[in-house]
Amino acid sequence: MPLVIWFIIGLVVIIALLQRFLRYVYDYEVKCDRVRVLLFRLFPVMIIRISNIGEIRECSPTELWKPTFALKFGNRLWARCVLIRKRRGLIRSIVITPSNPNGFVENIKEIQREQAHI
Repeated sequence: MPLVIWFIIGLVVIIALLQRFLRYVYDYEVKCDRVRVLLFRLFPVMIIRISNIGEIRECSPTELWKPTFALKFGNRLWARCVLIRKRRGLIRSIVITPSNPNGFVENIKEIQREQAHI
């Protein structure tokens, strides 16, 4: 087979493997008052207090690939993303790709509503 065909086959295999196994690199956990970004589901890489979240919304997969100043912890290449904008801090925009973006956003908003009533 020509070299170009082997290159295309190799590229497709690499992309498929990345899509499958990147989800084990980063994970996201919501505790009572914070969101934790975990490396290999064990080590916290970033902790975001829910009270410090100014905006959270679901967005398209292209957000993960846009050249912005957001910190990107994406582990699903073509999945919908969640954009978190913090009120304070050096890095204010974070993009993550939880397995259920809509449920993740709703969970955070519910916690924010509960915290507002306390």
